[in-house]
Amino acid sequence: MSQNESSDKNRTACCTAKIHFGYIISILVVIIIALLTVKWSDIPALAEHLNFALGITSLVLAVVAIVYAFFANNSFNVTVSKLESAATTIKDETGDLERAVHGLELQLKDIPDKLLSLEGQVSKTHALVEASSQQPKSQITVQKPDVSVEEFANNVVDRFLNVSSWNGLKVMYLCCLACEKQKEFDLKEWTTMDQSISYDYAYGFLIAASSAGFFDHVMQDTKVRVTAMPQPVAHKIRPVMDARIKVFPVPFNKTWPPQIEIIEKFIG
Repeated sequence: MSQNESSDKNRTACCTAKIHFGYIISILVVIIIALLTVKWSDIPALAEHLNFALGITSLVLAVVAIVYAFFANNSFNVTVSKLESAATTIKDETGDLERAVHGLELQLKDIPDKLLSLEGQVSKTHALVEASSQQPKSQITVQKPDVSVEEFANNVVDRFLNVSSWNGLKVMYLCCLACEKQKEFDLKEWTTMDQSISYDYAYGFLIAASSAGFFDHVMQDTKVRVTAMPQPVAHKIRPVMDARIKVFPVPFNKTWPPQIEIIEKFIG
């Protein structure tokens, strides 16, 4: 039986009950009037007794109405207070949410500036390396080895990996494994398997990191082949990811490791 048929039957039964109830009340009222007229008409003070009874009934009903109005008003005030408290709580939560969204917007706006700063530092590193390689051999043999360039490059790599997002580190790790195994991969296929990162984000981070000189790649459509990645970069990616998991243990200690396994299985 459908719900519509059941509701129709209930409505019909309710209407029938109301009709019968009206009949019964009408019959009882007629009986009372007949008794008052036929049986009790010879009582001299019947009208006075009825008036007294009606007066007492009115007083009792008035008292009941006053008491009911008092309790109803009190319950209404309590309900209004709860509604005001809930509205205040919602307003506070909304304010906190707005502040959090504003802070997130500011952090997102800082990401392009940080990437540009890193790109500038990497360009300086490349310039220093090229300048040192173009020095005369006689000067190179006489001068002591200068480790400042290598130290600066390591600092740039550390800074880039530390400020990168978790999804950015996954892109770096994917390129590292692909370079290590000399395997071409489909970037769109990987983002379909790991649905925590979008293809647009992965593609943008890959182009930014490659432009900064952290690896070289060749891309055709959605297929990527990483041709080179410096060892100082490749050796630091996985330790940074492991450290990130330890810093943010809950709930990322359960969601991040499976994402790493997807990368490793994808590259094979």
